[in-house]
This record gives sequence, C-alpha cells and structure tokens, in this order.
Amino acid sequence: MKLEQTIIIARPIEAVFAYRSGVGNTASWHPGVIACDPALPGATGMGARWTEQRRGANGIMEQWDLEITEYEPNRVLGISGQCGTLRVAERHSFAPFDGNTRYTLAMETSGSRTGTTFKKNTVELLLRLKWKLEEIGTRT
Repeated sequence: MKLEQTIIIARPIEAVFAYRSGVGNTASWHPGVIACDPALPGATGMGARWTEQRRGANGIMEQWDLEITEYEPNRVLGISGQCGTLRVAERHSFAPFDGNTRYTLAMETSGSRTGTTFKKNTVELLLRLKWKLEEIGTRT
C-alpha cells in the first residue's frame, strides 16, 4: 500500500528537519512509542539504526527495527522499518513554504495491517508531529 500526505508546519525548515531526524524524539509525539534504543547513542544520519518498543493493536508490544536510508539535511529523510512481516519504507521531504515548512510523507507498506486504519493512524501521527513542533516553537 502507498500513502502520501503533505502538511504545513509553522516552523522553519531547519527546526523541523532537526527534530524529525532526531532518533530519540519520536516518543514525544508518537503515543505508541514506549522506548527507543539507538545502536549508537547520539547518532543521526545515513545508516543510523535503532529499535523502538511500541504498543500496538490491543496493547500488544511490538519491536520495530529502523534504519535511516536517505539523509539530506533540511531536504530528505528516508527511514525503513520492520516489525514481524510488516515492512515500511518512508520518505520524508522538507521544503520551505512562506517561512514555514512543507512536510511530505510518502510511505509504502507491505505485510499485515495495511488498510484504512493504518492510513488514518498515519494522518493522526503527522498532525501530532505538527502540533508538537508548533508547541515547541511557541516556547522559544
């Protein structure tokens, strides 16, 4: 299944990219992420790997193995992930938009759980990311 969604985030592109590419930041906006264990603490960039513990459907704990597969600062972040038979390839694109950031997520999934609920959850997560970044911006 393929999905593409674009949102505008009222923050500069540098702030959005830095936050989204920070491996340890996901738990602050993704309610399912319980813990993040980077292979090399502090590492962000091409080839960085980490494991996330997530609360999945019906409260079942899941382990996601993730890797940065594309990394162009302030432009593109590619992440591949796998949990059991579910595989996800994400491409996050960042572009300036009137002093804000146009953030586009293109995602392709294969395996289980690739239906309408997955799409809805993805859109909700993008909105949570937007709100978190804009909240941070009001504190600076």
